[in-house]
Amino acid sequence: MKPEEARRISEANVANKTEEYLEVVYKRIEQAALKGHFRTSHPFYGCDDVGLSYPHGGQLDDIIRVLTVQGYKVVHYDNPDPGDPRSVDYYEVSWK
Repeated sequence: MKPEEARRISEANVANKTEEYLEVVYKRIEQAALKGHFRTSHPFYGCDDVGLSYPHGGQLDDIIRVLTVQGYKVVHYDNPDPGDPRSVDYYEVSWK
């Protein structure tokens, strides 16, 4: 396989996965909006329900870029409660 062909296949798969991840995030947004909320935490919760792992690296960057272009605000909370060992980083998507 030539490098050009490998890149084409990789880029096509990344694009397809981005759409799949976005479907999960849009579902979370819809659920929150129907409850009258203007944000949702842990927008990637449910990815494993559709056979996706948690997005990382370039995949995560692509998803955040798409959401931002669409007008959503995406915030990453690195360590929300440093004193609590159960505290983990998370993302929040808002639309107000």
